[in-house]
Amino acid sequence: MKKKLLMLLLAGVLVFSNSMLVLAEESTVSPTEEGTDADTTNNTDINTDINTDTNTPGQDSINDVIPNDIQTYGNTNDTVTGKEAVDAINNETVLIIDVRTSGSYVTGHLKGSLSLPVFAAGNVIEGAEAEALWTAFNSYVQSNPGTFTGKDIYVLCNSGSRGAQKAKELLNNLGYTNVFTIVGGAKDETIQAAFITEYNFVDGVTAANEIGAADKLFLDVRGNSVYATGHLKGSLSLPVFNSVSNSVDDAEALANQTAFTNYVKTNPTTFAGKDIYILCNSGSRGAQKATQLLVDQGISQKNIFTIKGGAKDTNIKAKLTYVSADAAINAIGNKDILLLDVRAASVYAAGHLKGSLSLPVFAEGNVIEGAEAEALWASFTAYVKSNPSTFGNKTIYVLCNSGSRGAVKATELLHNEGYTNVFTIEGGAKNESIQAKFITTEQEQQANQNTGTTTDKKSSVTVATKNSVPETGDTSQTFMYLLLLAASSVILVFRKRVAR
Repeated sequence: MKKKLLMLLLAGVLVFSNSMLVLAEESTVSPTEEGTDADTTNNTDINTDINTDTNTPGQDSINDVIPNDIQTYGNTNDTVTGKEAVDAINNETVLIIDVRTSGSYVTGHLKGSLSLPVFAAGNVIEGAEAEALWTAFNSYVQSNPGTFTGKDIYVLCNSGSRGAQKAKELLNNLGYTNVFTIVGGAKDETIQAAFITEYNFVDGVTAANEIGAADKLFLDVRGNSVYATGHLKGSLSLPVFNSVSNSVDDAEALANQTAFTNYVKTNPTTFAGKDIYILCNSGSRGAQKATQLLVDQGISQKNIFTIKGGAKDTNIKAKLTYVSADAAINAIGNKDILLLDVRAASVYAAGHLKGSLSLPVFAEGNVIEGAEAEALWASFTAYVKSNPSTFGNKTIYVLCNSGSRGAVKATELLHNEGYTNVFTIEGGAKNESIQAKFITTEQEQQANQNTGTTTDKKSSVTVATKNSVPETGDTSQTFMYLLLLAASSVILVFRKRVAR
């Protein structure tokens, strides 16, 4: 019986193998069969189209077949190199038009080039905003024939692709056919090396003196964390940098730039009628990026100024003495930061930040002049002198009523004693976020007592739990458990055998 089964199995394997060989032979196609002939014919047709394409309107061409986003210029006569474009800068028979966004043009362009953007903000080349730019493009070309007639037109876009194609299409539709794309666009190294900028600058002294002026807006584009640790009074924080590495190109930076654009769009009155002073880390990359974003939203370049040297300028650095309410709140419990409350003693008792030190420079009734106030200043100075460990090597955040008079006086007194790492909490006790964190002196004392009680309870719970679990190295209980388990297994096996 076993032999018969074996023979049947072998026979089945042979039949299966033979079937597979037959199928393999039937699926083989010779190189000269119909499929290859069809492919060859198609390739010939395409090559013929490419070689005979004259781009005559109404005729079929390769550009009618290839999608717009991957079209290239098959005719090399439609392009010029970056070097050829740079060499043509002063050539009166050549017009260089820059079709990138207005902001990109501002941050760097070829001398004498004409800005006619076909991209909307964010390098978007579709939708209503882009279409409005194309309409403006057409209108300008039609209204200024002398600028274009009889000239070779060199088109500069971001990379020599989408923008150049759109500009060429618009120009061709208006009858201008002598249009050339600059290969590589603004990414070409030769082009980049020839770029010029036309920024407006303001020096640190002038900018520092303008702080608080109604017709000036100080725009801080540094990272949020940098802004929080020291900024100009009243400045608006709209970062274009990554908060950690000061990059303007990574995902976080790009997200910040999107938020920047959205803020400008939705808050036009914040910027209207004002000179905008941009503060970045050094007066370079961040300011350039912010200028580009502002111009893209229709703000005139003549109203945008970069503070020379940025936050590194000595005059500006001396004014970076304000921290945000969030920074102050985050500093609660930080041993490296001293929260110093300089309001009147009774005001402090009614509400203050947890852990803050009360050293009033105001007399009762928020009076900051006269004999009573001067006596408080003397007490302030005496305390600072006699408690160096409280202040030494610490960053000091000063809280007064509104971030003004009291903070100025306290900062002066601290500077007199050699402590210069002093910052004012912007808005002072009037800031709603600060108020939300206030506790009374009585509440703070009660909280400290409760903390002590809670700690004792936790200790007792920990001890009880610890005793119920064998410690590492205590093998006596573990050995007993294993011994009982082994005995149970032996009994179970024995019972099964007896049952058989």
